[in-house]
Amino acid sequence: MAGISIGEHGGRRTVDHSLPLVPFIDFLLCLVAFLLVTAIWSHLGRLQATASVPGASGETPEQPLTLHVALRDSAFQFTWRRGETVVDSATVPLVDEGSPQSGLGRYRGLSEAFATQLQQHVERAPQGPQRLVLHVPSDRDFDAIVGVLDAAASVRRPVTFAGQTHELPGYLVSLASE
Repeated sequence: MAGISIGEHGGRRTVDHSLPLVPFIDFLLCLVAFLLVTAIWSHLGRLQATASVPGASGETPEQPLTLHVALRDSAFQFTWRRGETVVDSATVPLVDEGSPQSGLGRYRGLSEAFATQLQQHVERAPQGPQRLVLHVPSDRDFDAIVGVLDAAASVRRPVTFAGQTHELPGYLVSLASE
């Protein structure tokens, strides 16, 4: 340990004390290293966000058409939206027509409704699947959700790329909890 000696003074208390300088220096070096590393990482973690985007400043890009399906107690509520604007809506009654083991799917009528909705509202562009947001109450059983996902997956869409026609899934599904 390092010490500081002041000399001899006549008194009751000694004025010589030992100071733990080595651990204090170690602590300071660790602190400096920590501050240097966090200063570098905080700069790397920043996201450059600017308001300048390509395109004309007065025009707003058109938002894609999205199908929102809400699972209700007695029906499926189909809503086509462009952003927050509702373009069209339809209701399909909830009829459980079978079990998943039968191979027909749980909601065959729902598969036909998905195919009809896709034919009526598909945007004719070779961009792939149509966006589908499935709104599910949190108390719904898993079998019902899988039945709706199976019905959406049964719909296929022909898309032509470079002169060749390919069968793609009709919908790209996202889940939303209510």
